[in-house]
Amino acid sequence: MSKMQSTEITGAESEIAAKVEKKEEEMLRSSDSASSLSLFPSLALENTRPWAEIAREWPTRCLTREWSAPNSQSGSLYFSLLNCSQPIRTIQAHLYIGPSNPPEKEKIGEQQSLSLSHMDMNMAVAAMPPQSQGASFLTKQTFQFPITTFSLLLPATNRNRKPLFLFSTQLSSPVTSKKDEQRRLSFTIDYLVDSCGLSPEYAIAASRKLLLDSPERPNTVVKLLREHGFSTAQISSLVKKRPVLLLANAQSVLLPKLRFFLSIGVSKSLLARTLSSDPTILTRSLLNQLIPSYNFLKSVLYADDKIVAALRRTTWVFLEDHTKNLVPNINFMSETGVPEKCIQLLLTHFPEAVMQKNQDFRGIAKQAKEMGFDPKKSTFVLAIHALSGKGNKSIWDKCFQVYHHRWGWSEDDILCAFKKHPHCMMLSERKINRTMEFLVKEVNLAPRSIAQCPVVLFFSLEKRIIPRCSVIKVLAAKGMVKEDWSLTSLLVPVEKVFLEKLVIKYEEELPELMDVYRGYTKLLTSPEHLD
Repeated sequence: MSKMQSTEITGAESEIAAKVEKKEEEMLRSSDSASSLSLFPSLALENTRPWAEIAREWPTRCLTREWSAPNSQSGSLYFSLLNCSQPIRTIQAHLYIGPSNPPEKEKIGEQQSLSLSHMDMNMAVAAMPPQSQGASFLTKQTFQFPITTFSLLLPATNRNRKPLFLFSTQLSSPVTSKKDEQRRLSFTIDYLVDSCGLSPEYAIAASRKLLLDSPERPNTVVKLLREHGFSTAQISSLVKKRPVLLLANAQSVLLPKLRFFLSIGVSKSLLARTLSSDPTILTRSLLNQLIPSYNFLKSVLYADDKIVAALRRTTWVFLEDHTKNLVPNINFMSETGVPEKCIQLLLTHFPEAVMQKNQDFRGIAKQAKEMGFDPKKSTFVLAIHALSGKGNKSIWDKCFQVYHHRWGWSEDDILCAFKKHPHCMMLSERKINRTMEFLVKEVNLAPRSIAQCPVVLFFSLEKRIIPRCSVIKVLAAKGMVKEDWSLTSLLVPVEKVFLEKLVIKYEEELPELMDVYRGYTKLLTSPEHLD
């Protein structure tokens, strides 16, 4: 039996939140074995300090569990911690061992007057790579049993930080033989290879974070993923990144999250691609993280399809603490005069730009304004995206070199093109060169003239530019149109308008013109077709 002790909170909203959290905790523990715990403490890195001082920072939530073991035996505590925001090498745990009901937070420091004891224990990290988002911990010290009750208390260093999710806590057997441990290791590796499609090398690496006793629980996880459209390769990718998810309760933990995303319009195929690419979402609380994130995005974007589009770009729209960067950046844009539809455009298609640090975001917005962008136009937020991040800065530099050195654009030409279409500074070198080469060498356009209409650089060479230029060249050779046409009038109109204006209009005189457009015949330089 277990109980969760929370800090004192007031108000109807807080009471509802507490009930929701309690319900989720019960769901997560529903199928755990007697030696397994699912905890929701507020966890954070903590330097060693006096227990009385630690106690004054009682965590937001703390689960206490009654437990018993045979007399005169010892064991160690093992658990897996997910969603670490930074690399962890050691963590200081403060274990409370005592009565079933933990004392009130104000009285913990008065140890002498209470019948309780505690241990300060160093947790040793097992095989956690740099920048890992999850880790396994094993106590260096052992417990002397029987223990009637224990609570894991770890104070938060940041009050605004959302609680981390302690995925699985297990009390190890008092005596574990090397032979038994080797058996579990061998079984885990075989299972990861045979059932999850991992290579032996990846399976060995994953086994450092995960040891399986039996196939029952991981089988339910794999089965659930397959039922929701995950391919073998996608399951393999997910397990490589988050092997401990195989220990999750498929029905009470994973299924509600999958159903939630499907309910807001995420297709099974997109869900499988997204989660296999970044399964972090599955380690987050549905009620405390995912649903609140959805509600926030809904308040800004209004439509589920826009939320799905943002998720397609990055899962971090559901993982980020929105109060940290998103809210300040959105408020700043509103104060600057950016229209709501432009804010939605940026958050929907380029959410990573809105999620950067507020100070950096303000600096980039200032730079865009100094370059002549009007905050009331969509090009302003597109410029913010193009100027954001080290990756985009690197792409910008490469584009500048191509435009300036290969095609002779001046700095003014580049700025002119950038102001007309900011994303022209985010194209690949190959895309720029192929389009420019055709327009300059085949159509005889001056390179600098293309800077006045940079949108053409985004059009498909094979599906749009070449077919339309082929049509206009045939018509010009027949004297049916002037040769001095503009890029804007030729390439910008939608297909229906182009066909009506330059193909259907001349079909009687040139019935083969539609074939030219569709690419079935080549009449660009064939004299017999032009006579």
